[in-house]
Amino acid sequence: MGFQIIVSDNPTTGPFPFLSMWRVWFIQGNQDIQLRYKRSVLGPFWISASLGSLVIGLAFLYSEIFQQDVREYAIFLAGGLIAWNYITAAISEGATAVIDYSIEMRGVRMPLSVLAGRVVYRNMVILMHNLPVGIATLYLCGSELTTRSLLIIPGILTLWIFGVAVSIMLAPISARYRDLPEIIRSVLQLMFFLTPIFWLPDQATGRRAIFVDGNPFNTLVDLIRAPLIGKDYPEHFAISLSLTLGITIALAVLSWLTTRDKLYSWL
Repeated sequence: MGFQIIVSDNPTTGPFPFLSMWRVWFIQGNQDIQLRYKRSVLGPFWISASLGSLVIGLAFLYSEIFQQDVREYAIFLAGGLIAWNYITAAISEGATAVIDYSIEMRGVRMPLSVLAGRVVYRNMVILMHNLPVGIATLYLCGSELTTRSLLIIPGILTLWIFGVAVSIMLAPISARYRDLPEIIRSVLQLMFFLTPIFWLPDQATGRRAIFVDGNPFNTLVDLIRAPLIGKDYPEHFAISLSLTLGITIALAVLSWLTTRDKLYSWL
């Protein structure tokens, strides 16, 4: 005898099921990771191994190009790449959440915030797998964690909130306009080079206000990188972070209000 799981009696979407239905996105996120690395020996740690080798290779190359100490540069690079990998995955995969799970949504009434939670949770798990790479880089380069490193905990929680909000904001619009995910990927690729990840913030002397202080991606990256490398947050960090989160959450609420009655017609 078959049975049907009713996830929600309300086909409309909203932010509140994210908390009340946390078991749904928790289990689905774990299943996504298990399926992605099925029959793999290292599982998600393959991403960590790839990140570690990337940090080692690029640190030796770019520290020579930029005339920087290789140990300090390796720590800076590791922190930036760990944060950037999560941010780009949360944005790009969050934008295609409705498209990727459209078949499931046709069969089961799934709130949008649960889809967002599923995407963000699995990428947060990968982030936690990558953090040991940053910690190992720190110790191998002669540094160590300090009490300031504890700021990485609220930083991770902030990135979680950002990921959920940006998914709720972009997923419905991307379901309506299928070119949008490609535009987002192109913008993220451009911002990867415009954000101080490979290059140091002090090197943008003439245009620092644009590429560093006014770059919201740099603000998000510093939520992980600054505590990891033991540096103070940049000047005006709190203002930049508040504006980034405030605008993202406001747009997420606006997107939900304007698309909640139309979402299922776009599947």
